[in-house]
Amino acid sequence: MPTEPMYQGDLMPFLRAHDCFRRDLARVEALLTADEPLTGARAEALAAYWDGVVELLEHHHRTEDDNMLPALVERMPSAARIVDDLEREHVELQHLLDETTPLVTTLAGPQADRPAAAERVTRLRRLVETHLDREEETFVPLFSQAFTRAEWFDIEARTTAALTRDGLLHFALPWAAEGLDPAVMDLALQTLPGETREAYHRDWLARHLARVRLIWGAADPAPAAETPA
Repeated sequence: MPTEPMYQGDLMPFLRAHDCFRRDLARVEALLTADEPLTGARAEALAAYWDGVVELLEHHHRTEDDNMLPALVERMPSAARIVDDLEREHVELQHLLDETTPLVTTLAGPQADRPAAAERVTRLRRLVETHLDREEETFVPLFSQAFTRAEWFDIEARTTAALTRDGLLHFALPWAAEGLDPAVMDLALQTLPGETREAYHRDWLARHLARVRLIWGAADPAPAAETPA
């Protein structure tokens, strides 16, 4: 059985998701609290983008709850209290997500309540940041010690398969690529099937960046260096 320990960079895709959740909650909060119009196509684009982010956050937590957290407790029983705390925070976050999403996704309609949406997003942003900080300070170091590279790559492959199965990969890839070093994204793309890479270059990245520009007015494209065949 392979026993090569995990390297610091192995968890980059997992931690990149954390960075993107922080980025998006902060910029949605900034938009909702800004003194500028948020109506029509812009509000509709924000609603669609928000739905994608929420789906990824829920998927991220399911991966942890169903796979990573129980696996750590089985391998390292002393981590049980840390895992219990993180699971409780997941429940609290889900409740707040359920309260927040209808407020954000109806901003283009007649029942829009922008101050209420801004207040909920601020609460959610603070809670998510606290949770991710705790996870990175407690869970991540223990997980890195307890599992080998081969075991982590297996979890990563199953996560990618689940994103594909659930129809989330088209959102997740360009979402993670925005602002990322193109060379790093290119390495990540090399692990995926050719048709996935082609769709990313042909459509997914451009669609993501167009939506980001519509909502926030600017985006760092950071396209992968690879040129599809």
